[in-house]
Amino acid sequence: MKAIILKIFILLQIISFKNSIGQLAWFEVETDLDEKLSKVFFINQDTGIAIGYYGGTNGQIYRTANGGRNWQITQTTDNNIFSSIFFLNENIGWVAGYNRMGFGQDIVISAVAYKTTNGGNTWEQKILSDSLANRLKKVAFVNDSCGWILCEYGDNVGIQGNDYLLRTTDGGDTWEKLSFNVSNNRITDFQFINNNVGFCGYNGLFKSTDGGNTWIRKLSSGNYTDYHCLQFVNDSVGWTAGQAIHKTTDGGETWVLQKRIADNGSYHPNVMSCYFINENSGWAGTELFTSDGGESWNEYNPGIDYLSDFCFISDSLGYAIAGANGGYLYKTTLGGVSNYQTQLNSQKSDLQILNTYPNPFKSTTTIRYSLIKPENITIVIFSMAGEEVEILTDNFQTAGEHEITWQPKRLPAGVYFVKLQAGGLVETKKLVLKN
Repeated sequence: MKAIILKIFILLQIISFKNSIGQLAWFEVETDLDEKLSKVFFINQDTGIAIGYYGGTNGQIYRTANGGRNWQITQTTDNNIFSSIFFLNENIGWVAGYNRMGFGQDIVISAVAYKTTNGGNTWEQKILSDSLANRLKKVAFVNDSCGWILCEYGDNVGIQGNDYLLRTTDGGDTWEKLSFNVSNNRITDFQFINNNVGFCGYNGLFKSTDGGNTWIRKLSSGNYTDYHCLQFVNDSVGWTAGQAIHKTTDGGETWVLQKRIADNGSYHPNVMSCYFINENSGWAGTELFTSDGGESWNEYNPGIDYLSDFCFISDSLGYAIAGANGGYLYKTTLGGVSNYQTQLNSQKSDLQILNTYPNPFKSTTTIRYSLIKPENITIVIFSMAGEEVEILTDNFQTAGEHEITWQPKRLPAGVYFVKLQAGGLVETKKLVLKN
């Protein structure tokens, strides 16, 4: 009887941990859309623009005027695949992507962009010369006149080409190609904070002070230090993330390492996106959250698969898309993190699961964790049914970072949980064992 009660208690703990953290913070918006979305941008608390997922409603631009409950198609195009939305203010906005025509070796790919000057009610097509680009990946402006587009020029059957930036100084009527004076012309993200100062990154992080004409390397690439995303919240404070998270407080002149995501080994995880609401609160990927400007990063379980494409109207009100291959609209009025999660993060700072890699895994996974002070720690594996599978360790350990390996023996594929307990603190992480 005691064993049954213990199993029920552990199962309730796991379910509570999985569900109570994020589902209070994010909830799905009931909309009249049946199709999946890929990107969303809200201009204010009521008005938003969305683009359809390329596997479904490609070529359609939607607009809502009541917080995402009802949507109207404001632009329908054939064979367009949009990848970016940007609004400078409540009137001026852009969507960008590419047009794909034909089949097999006869495919023709060309760049396409649309501009609105009335908040997305109507759109004007802006044609970019095929000699400049054929895939547009991101568009952003700093004022009515000056903007940039991250683009790629490859072949028409999908072979990747070089990445570079286009710049306009007349509101998008004409564009010029900017030379990228570094080796390995790959760019995964960019941001300009004014007409002159901007950043871009992938195989290194680069800064320009002349609008993108020339670039200076500010962070070097090396072992496991690619930079996939960046965001500045003002002219001074910004972050870049990939296989590590760096922060600047002096406009990108110097950068401080806040957290390493990847370690030497056979598996090197990446943070592919980052989003900050303000100088304190932000996400790196979908599983790391900070409320102190990145001084500490806590694992964040939103209870929703593949939550991404954040767009916040204020510190508390925000929207996101949930889904791996296109998804549905979610909303938060709590800044993306429930009060329960905020309290939990402050309590569990003495014990953290830093990473599990690989995860999912086939034969062996490594669990990295940290202790702020010396403590007796117990690490146990549980099944989905709450049954104890294996005790990995139960001993006294020193403060600092540690790691332990789990190699399941004759266990079926499925979902398991690793539970770390030190003193009165508990951390739980989902592990997925594959065939």
